[in-house]
Amino acid sequence: MTDFPDLVRRIAAAAVDSASAVDRRGFDAFLDEVRRAKQVLFYGAGRTGFLARLAVVRWRHLGLRAWFIGEAATPPASPGDLCVVCSGSGETATSLAVGRAARGAGARLAFITEAGRAPKDLRTDHVVEIPVGERHGAAPLGTVFEHALLLLLDAAAVRLAAELGQTERQMRRRHTNIT
Repeated sequence: MTDFPDLVRRIAAAAVDSASAVDRRGFDAFLDEVRRAKQVLFYGAGRTGFLARLAVVRWRHLGLRAWFIGEAATPPASPGDLCVVCSGSGETATSLAVGRAARGAGARLAFITEAGRAPKDLRTDHVVEIPVGERHGAAPLGTVFEHALLLLLDAAAVRLAAELGQTERQMRRRHTNIT
């Protein structure tokens, strides 16, 4: 049986390897899309959806207009918005439907997926591919993609915080204080 700390290290190493192998120009182009957007609407299904929700929370701490599609308070998509769909497989039916609906509403569309899995029949403005590659026997199913996605979205938040001049103190003022 594998030792617990070794399992943690293998999962973390696989995620770090994958996230750090994302094309830098593609990552920068994604951030350009974010900077131009009036608001950013995220979507993902299952575990990937939970990670998209985490990005929404952190980006709102930055003062950005960020929302998760499917929540009751999410505003409608419109021209000037960016819809970010996250799907490791690139073929989740609800993710594809959300992408089409966002395009139909005039929003720009960014798709974050595992390398080589970008949907062929969806008109995207930008695709970020996470090269999962060898999973190192680290974890089942989409776990490595999901952990790498979290790292990628948190790295984006750190870059945006620096560019926006957002300090931890400013972000904390936007953090919930009712729990």
